[in-house]
Formats: sequence, structure tokens, C-alpha cells
Amino acid sequence: MSLDIKGLEVVNGSGTKKEQIYARALLPLRAKGNFLLCTLLLGNTAVNAVLAIFLGSMTSGLMGTLISTFAIVCFGEIIPQSLCSRYGLAIGYYTRFIVIFFMFLIGIIAYPISALLDCIMGRELGNVYNKAQLTELLKVHGKSNDVNDEELHMLQVMHASHTGTGPGRVLVWIVDAFVS
Repeated sequence: MSLDIKGLEVVNGSGTKKEQIYARALLPLRAKGNFLLCTLLLGNTAVNAVLAIFLGSMTSGLMGTLISTFAIVCFGEIIPQSLCSRYGLAIGYYTRFIVIFFMFLIGIIAYPISALLDCIMGRELGNVYNKAQLTELLKVHGKSNDVNDEELHMLQVMHASHTGTGPGRVLVWIVDAFVS
């Protein structure tokens, strides 16, 4: 779910060949944002409930609660979040057929809820930045060494020239334009 539509479109247009393949395969699935969200959350909740009931029946109530809580937090939350934050695109690509299977399996419950969410909240737009946020995003990427100082300055000047705030930074005096 951390891979929004806009992010996938960016990867599809600028990523490596492998990333572009992954992004193209995930875009149709991710376009059904609320349906995907409902499917994943209902499936996660069902698995957590079944695990708690199963472990509770095998052990005493308190021990079953502790073991199921530990298992859910470690193997259902921490480890998947850690892996998906680094390899989300590849994991999404390789598990997309499993997710589609569960969308069909849980769809009778998940789809009406997602349709209600679509009506109330509207369709998911993805991350969209205004001009100030985009400028700050450029600065943040410059600090993380993804972009060197020269490239960062050029991007900021180009962005500033399109926003109407930058002609003073783009235009130079004629005497400074020619190197002698």
C-alpha cells in the first residue's frame, strides 16, 4: 500500500527496466486503491483472529494471548513492514497473483466496503505536491546525496523559473554572461 499510483507512474517512467516492469504490472492492481486496502485489511484481521483463537485453544488463555500477540507483532507487522519498506516494489510484483486471488475470495465483503469508501472519500489520488512542497522535496533529496549540489541548484532554478519566483535567479547581467 505504500506504493501509490503517482509513485508507480514515476518509477514506470524513470526506473530501471526491471522496476518499470514491476511498476507496470502493479499499476492496474494499485488503481483499485480502496478495494486493495479493504482486501488486505480484512485478510490481515482474519488471519490475526484465527491465529489468536488457534493458539488460545492450544495453550492457556494468558499464554495463548502472549504468544499470538508476539507472533502477530513480529511476523505480521514488524518483519513485513521492514521488508516492504526496502523491497516493496519487488514484493508487490511477486505477490500480486496471491493478492488478486484474495481480492476474489474476500471480494464479496471487501468490494462493497471499498465502494462505500469511494463514495464517501473519493478515489485515491496518490501523493501530489504543491510548488512549495516540490521545492522542499528537491532540497531533501539534495541532502540525502541522491542529487549533487550543482544538479540540485539547476533543478531549483528551473522550478523557480516556472513558478514565477525565479527570473532574478535565472537571468544574469550581460557582463557576467560572457567569460573573457
